[in-house]
Amino acid sequence: MWRNLDKTIIHCYGSQTLMLFFTFGQEESMESTHIALYLILQRLSLRGDPCRYQNRRLVQNGIYLAGEVGVDLGYHFAWCGAGFDSSQLSQDMCDMARQLRTDPDAQASLSQRMLPSNSGIRLITLRQLMQRFRPAELTRGEWWHLVGNMHFLMHRSGLSRHKARSLLYKKLPELHGHEGPAWNVLQQLPARQ
Repeated sequence: MWRNLDKTIIHCYGSQTLMLFFTFGQEESMESTHIALYLILQRLSLRGDPCRYQNRRLVQNGIYLAGEVGVDLGYHFAWCGAGFDSSQLSQDMCDMARQLRTDPDAQASLSQRMLPSNSGIRLITLRQLMQRFRPAELTRGEWWHLVGNMHFLMHRSGLSRHKARSLLYKKLPELHGHEGPAWNVLQQLPARQ
């Protein structure tokens, strides 16, 4: 849930509060959720049209893992077929992309925005872990999909490492054999505070 308090955007989840932005101007051309989404994707170096399927999957996994390291936008993810998904995140991604394409003020206003340092550090750590352990034979999208879904199945669905791996390889056979590097990332993710 997002709310605007004295021109400061606050994100609340559970009993924790994450302050993301400071002193917006009087009129904002983008919604605070879209601004936060854009800044997180930039910090994770996840660029591209989020309305395209491969990019959509990459963004879904990036935002999910960002939440798991403590930069949570409050999206609800559910398992569906060959991975998890958030329909609200899909809608927000496309709305954000559409606004950036059609509103010249939106892109200009984003250059003045930044994440607080503690959020930025967590996202940089996540990005570096994903880069360091990514197997050369996997695309960036496949890699983020594997790590995100392993985490989801083990931590949100409560499956053991073995059961999560078996289910993933049944649904996503092209990712078979890369569980070890994904496990290394999961072991080193910063704890959510």
